[in-house]
Amino acid sequence: MSTQEMNGSPTTKVPPAFASPEERYLWVHTEYAKGRTLSELAQALGVSPSRAGQMNRKGECLANPVTYWHTGLSSQTANRLVEGGYVSREQVLEAVRSGEITDRP
Repeated sequence: MSTQEMNGSPTTKVPPAFASPEERYLWVHTEYAKGRTLSELAQALGVSPSRAGQMNRKGECLANPVTYWHTGLSSQTANRLVEGGYVSREQVLEAVRSGEITDRP
């Protein structure tokens, strides 16, 4: 029985050394959300607590990706829509339905 198990602390399985950086970031974020400290995670991974914090923030971004309303549109199209006052996908869809925006110049 390990010292951690005897002290009542949960044991943490460290991701394998061959895990991708993204997997490691997500693992750190998950473990931190479970209540592990950055110092504990840093020690388990062999990095500084500061680096563990950076990994946690990156994992949070990977776990909660942001999708922008103009994703999939060309930059020119997105810029023209913003210039026209459209700031959401719903506004654009409504304008297309009403005929305010057409695919013709």
